[in-house]
Amino acid sequence: MEVFAMRDLREHTGELVRNAEGGQLSVASKHGSGSGEIAVLSYAYQHSLVALVDERRARAIAKQLGVSVVGIGAVLRALKKSGSIASIRPTLEAWSTRGYFLSATLQRRLLAEAGELA
Repeated sequence: MEVFAMRDLREHTGELVRNAEGGQLSVASKHGSGSGEIAVLSYAYQHSLVALVDERRARAIAKQLGVSVVGIGAVLRALKKSGSIASIRPTLEAWSTRGYFLSATLQRRLLAEAGELA
């Protein structure tokens, strides 16, 4: 398994994608983003896709790479708008109990944007 620093990301994107797809990716990053986020960004960069990331550091790296990003909040809003879910609140609550962290400020903003802030 090879380890790449962020400065090498552009040069090794194809290799990173192959390693990510094979479950054999390890990335050393001065930014501190995990290998999961780096794998997503690498794949999005390689295939000109939008990356689904919420972590601030991963978003900063995406910006440096020119990768467009969308957060989970946008996905929840789209699901509600399409009628796929009636409310985003139960999802946010379930995630919270399972350890997925969204700040209280972000949760309030998402609920307000979805028309669910009481």
